[in-house]
Amino acid sequence: MLVISEIGIITNNGLNMSHVGSQLQTVPRAQCWCGANVFTPFNNDYKVCAACSTLLSKELPDRSLLLGNDGSLYSKDYWLEYQTNILHQATVFERARTDLSERCLYWLRTVLKFKCPPGRVLEIGCAHGGFLGMLKEIGFEVKGVELSQFVIDLAQKTFGIEVIRGPLEPSQIEAGSLDLVVLLDVLEHLPDPSTVIDDLAKLLKPNGVLLIQTPQWRPGKTYSEMRLTEDPLLHQLMPLEHLVLFNENSIVSFFNGHGFRHIVFEPAIFSIYDMFLVASRQDIAVADNTTVVAVLDRPG
Repeated sequence: MLVISEIGIITNNGLNMSHVGSQLQTVPRAQCWCGANVFTPFNNDYKVCAACSTLLSKELPDRSLLLGNDGSLYSKDYWLEYQTNILHQATVFERARTDLSERCLYWLRTVLKFKCPPGRVLEIGCAHGGFLGMLKEIGFEVKGVELSQFVIDLAQKTFGIEVIRGPLEPSQIEAGSLDLVVLLDVLEHLPDPSTVIDDLAKLLKPNGVLLIQTPQWRPGKTYSEMRLTEDPLLHQLMPLEHLVLFNENSIVSFFNGHGFRHIVFEPAIFSIYDMFLVASRQDIAVADNTTVVAVLDRPG
């Protein structure tokens, strides 16, 4: 349950979101992405869809909280005070360096299995832009989308990439022009993931692929049991941010329902609580190491 206090917004798991301001507008979730409207309770902030077992936040934030402006969820303060002081993560400036040798390199290895340059890439929620900078360096044409002008400026200055101020309008990208769309730690933040994926599908080439990293909800444990065992997924229960937590079966059904009938799961870098996959509307070809090396060794 969300409590509005003088110091800000506190959730039942202790998450302080005071950077949002004193007025919180939310609406009750009426149905799951699958269309079902029957749920079983999980805890004060989440419920489980009785049809597909997706874990869902009970409340959805008002659209105004998602625009990256001052006082919204994803404003400059989200990237600075909130992520460092509350989530105890490194600063976004530090991560612009350290992510390159950890997350970005890990993701790059997977991209090259399924898409080699040249090609056009769009990353939704590109943050500091390090991953796109790496893809640009090896020959991809890249573009990012972010909500906060602060982090857009950081990405453009640090890695020299083009970043669009979101939310993305389909008219900003030519239909059928993209080889790869990347959503890393983004899908769970979307109030309406179905509409977003439908829009992105229109931008992909017929053989284009989606690269997805998102928390993995594993049905079977109650909330009390998760607390007793200190389940790592507990840290992903952020009811204003993480609105949809798929399990492996439900995410396959989700993408199948949007025409992405070819799914390949890859090991996630943080496999204790994440899943990592590629999705396509056509058969997914996998490049061998020899092909990848040859592509990367090409002059120019």
